[in-house]
Amino acid sequence: MGGGAAGNLKVADKCYHYIKERGPKTVTEMKDYLNDLGRGKGRSPRGATSEQLANVMRCSPLFRVVGTEFIHYGPTTSPRPKQKPIVEMKGGYAKGRVPTDTTKKRYDDKVNKRDAKSNMSERLGTPVNLYDIVPIEEITEKLRGKKHLVRKRWPKVLKDALKKEGII
Repeated sequence: MGGGAAGNLKVADKCYHYIKERGPKTVTEMKDYLNDLGRGKGRSPRGATSEQLANVMRCSPLFRVVGTEFIHYGPTTSPRPKQKPIVEMKGGYAKGRVPTDTTKKRYDDKVNKRDAKSNMSERLGTPVNLYDIVPIEEITEKLRGKKHLVRKRWPKVLKDALKKEGII
């Protein structure tokens, strides 16, 4: 979903309606929805990315974080592959490293720390934010007292409400 700032306003508008109908969602669920929305009609040459949606959710006054959800990645969908340990061979370690007692101990400590972290994330999963909408009335109340509105362009949902209130 390209198009610069105008494209982000359209994304925010579509996400607002989607969350309003279906309740709090994660960025991944919204990304899948937006990419499937235009796929059948041939209207979506570029899809929305998780980074774009996360930034829209973070900066837009229409959304707020209401909690976290833990997602478990399977072995094939892991976000990053685990590092392979250095293989011990006859005559030293692989890659030409000559082990000493201190380097072996440091390496083992590093591996044990990494394994402890990965075991924790395997048990709990990866934390992901859940986003929900902010009611339009709350946003218009905040904007009513301001003398100068910083933005020139607003998402359509908010623009209609601000026009109805007589703020813009």
